[in-house]
Amino acid sequence: MEEEKEEVKPTVYTRDFIIKEIARREGFVYNDVLVIIKAFISIVADIVANGGGIKIPKLFTMTVFWVASYKGWDGIRKEPMIVPARKKVNFKATKFLQKVANGDWEFEDDEEGIQDLE
Repeated sequence: MEEEKEEVKPTVYTRDFIIKEIARREGFVYNDVLVIIKAFISIVADIVANGGGIKIPKLFTMTVFWVASYKGWDGIRKEPMIVPARKKVNFKATKFLQKVANGDWEFEDDEEGIQDLE
């Protein structure tokens, strides 16, 4: 019989925490890291706005896809409605993050900072 892991309530870290942690670990000034993070967010927004996808190894793959309009139900007015066509963003974590989340991987610092799993 397998031993089940105790469920842990997830902690959500803010952008501010991430910036402070990068600055502390890498020896940068907070404002320098902030500029880089803001630039990253701006670049990601531009790519997504233009319908492009993003793949960042060890973290995630993000794709934008089109959803056609369809018939739906308006629960407030109690009548059928047409849900307009729109773009959706799909975010998928990498196998690396899934292994880390499940405790199937231990961090070993190497020259690049993250051991290559593949």
